[in-house]
Amino acid sequence: MFEAPTTPDIPGLTDVELPTEDSDRVLFETGATRTDDMHSAAAAWFEKLSTDPDESQTVYLLDRWLDVASSLYDFSAKNTVLLSLQDPNASFAIDYDTWNEEHKTRVESGTRSRFLWDSVVEPMCPECGNGPTRHNRTDCEYDETGPEAWTEGVVGFAPSPVFTADQTQSGRVPPMRQLWEGVPSKQSAEHLRNAIVSAQSYYGIAPTKADPLPTEERYSVAGTHSTSTEGAAVLNLKSGVSNTSTKATAGGPELAPLDASAETDYYTWQASVEVPTEECPEEAAVSASVRQIAKAVLTGNTNKSHASDQITPHNPLSSMEQENRTTEAELVSHLVARRVGIDPPRELGHLPLDNWFGEHHTEICSRIERVLNTANFLIKPVDRRCHGAQSGSDLSQPEMPR
Repeated sequence: MFEAPTTPDIPGLTDVELPTEDSDRVLFETGATRTDDMHSAAAAWFEKLSTDPDESQTVYLLDRWLDVASSLYDFSAKNTVLLSLQDPNASFAIDYDTWNEEHKTRVESGTRSRFLWDSVVEPMCPECGNGPTRHNRTDCEYDETGPEAWTEGVVGFAPSPVFTADQTQSGRVPPMRQLWEGVPSKQSAEHLRNAIVSAQSYYGIAPTKADPLPTEERYSVAGTHSTSTEGAAVLNLKSGVSNTSTKATAGGPELAPLDASAETDYYTWQASVEVPTEECPEEAAVSASVRQIAKAVLTGNTNKSHASDQITPHNPLSSMEQENRTTEAELVSHLVARRVGIDPPRELGHLPLDNWFGEHHTEICSRIERVLNTANFLIKPVDRRCHGAQSGSDLSQPEMPR
């Protein structure tokens, strides 16, 4: 898993030139400045989301990032951003030796490497947490045991060269990365819906197919709406043990207040989605269900004791932060939709990024990290149920994103 270091405070982020079209690439070719350049480029990308949320370039950068991030597994937010800046067509990236030894294919000669953060693993001082070299440069006084007796651990991060699938002789991503390749979108939507229903206990939420709600209780997707229920695809999402549900409104379903006196109780909501049948309604309906599940996970509104950020009835999110998490849930739905090849519930340009306006780039980075973790949390059981053994070895249940 490619991780990333903490981003330091970086002056002059506005001087970083971010891409405006696919032909634009951010390169880190100068070894002497590569570390600083990578920090600056990623930080500038995150800051763009908080300073220019409505700008067309911001939407383009997000679209470019979603294309890359939707094909990656277990990459950090910074590394998905860095890879999207270097190569908008990247579908998979690993180091030279792994391509040769594990995937039996060679990197084409003359290709230019991309650079991502990778962890540096060395014997780690039990007290200061540094490797031997940095430990000797600090004022740490620990001397009970020498480095040969220290346990190995991550002591830092460094730029690491990687190569994408299209830079290899085979030009193909490993089989476990091709799970949804060639699957028709309507079939993908059906697989996704069935897998989500099957995984209800995994999520702590139970989404089920339902009859259409009255017209006044519907909200439309991507601007489509009809006063008739004929031909509409409607998905009803319920969670919890309460018998009451709130109305779905034009802005989406409102969550009912959590009863702080009942630790086993949790939110209940009901939502329906209506789109024309000629546009493959299953896609938007199922994608909308992903968004609602993501919202429940991100706001702690599930029956999982290890819910996002350890949110509890006695430690709830503020109303402002709940709005911020709604934006995160929208991005999750886009990531999952692109991963399986179905239409997202809404156009990318309609994302409420203004919720994040003015936040520090490190906070935006944390949000993107949570988006990736949540998408991974939602998609793993779906991969397993839809593709079984083809899904690869690492499909154990991940922790609820924090």
